[in-house]
Amino acid sequence: MADQRARFQTSDSVELDDNGYGYIRFTPHGESWEVDNISVSVDTTFTDATCRIYQGQIAPQFKVDETFSGSTGDSTDTVFHLTDGESLYVEWTDGDNGGPPVATAVVRGWKTLPGRGFRAV
Repeated sequence: MADQRARFQTSDSVELDDNGYGYIRFTPHGESWEVDNISVSVDTTFTDATCRIYQGQIAPQFKVDETFSGSTGDSTDTVFHLTDGESLYVEWTDGDNGGPPVATAVVRGWKTLPGRGFRAV
């Protein structure tokens, strides 16, 4: 049975804390993803947050992209490859506080469902 490949889009939101911080984790389950676009925004834009993208975990050595327009809206066309269970994190820092502001990320790309399934662990 051949692998099945299709376009996908998923999104999530997080309320930023009193320091203007928040993050969202995206993880494929039972499939792999080729992410080719991530759009970010915050519903308040008094202070423009920095938004960083991490692959695997939130730590400096895992940062793969960044924007200084994380509130007013920005997108990346960097391609990220995620296997089953591997995470991509979208993190906002130094955004608006109070309200609380809501940050949103939209992830788009290709998902591949393996024809023979993933190996059991």
